[in-house]
Amino acid sequence: MIYKDILKQQQPILYQVLLQSFKKQKIPHAFLLVGKNARQPAHFIAKSLVCENNVLACDTCNECRRIDEHKYGDFIYCNGQEETIKKPQIEYIQDQFSKSALEGKAKIYLMENIENSTIEAMNSLLKMLEEPTAGVYAIFTCQNLNRVLPTIQSRCQVIQLLPASQKTLREELKKKILLKMI
Repeated sequence: MIYKDILKQQQPILYQVLLQSFKKQKIPHAFLLVGKNARQPAHFIAKSLVCENNVLACDTCNECRRIDEHKYGDFIYCNGQEETIKKPQIEYIQDQFSKSALEGKAKIYLMENIENSTIEAMNSLLKMLEEPTAGVYAIFTCQNLNRVLPTIQSRCQVIQLLPASQKTLREELKKKILLKMI
């Protein structure tokens, strides 16, 4: 099963928002996905912005694979779970995206666990969001929306992700148990 079908089944609200936005070519410059399992949907949005085959990501074309591997030239990824997101990382994004596009399509920055940013980083990020540049897209994830500045939230398409179903949780648990046995 391709991820688009899984997303349609497990996150129907997100799927419909994306499908309508991309079909009408009225894509928000910033998305904020709120929930525990936001990594895959966030990458799906990034792939959809550059996919060469479909309205939404096909997961098989060269661009989709390069986003998954973090090897797309105009894609910057930060993970706030691994380390606090700081102002120099935001300044790096600003600097890189002030230059010409390497790929010729969208410039995308994906920041997971944005709530784990310093106040200085959030304020710098807010400046970028207040004056969006055409062709530059932000994708943020967070688990605790209360820790994200309201002014950042107001400049994003905020989508609450549905919690995983019991069936999905069981399947994930089985995979983890099998991996530990290997």
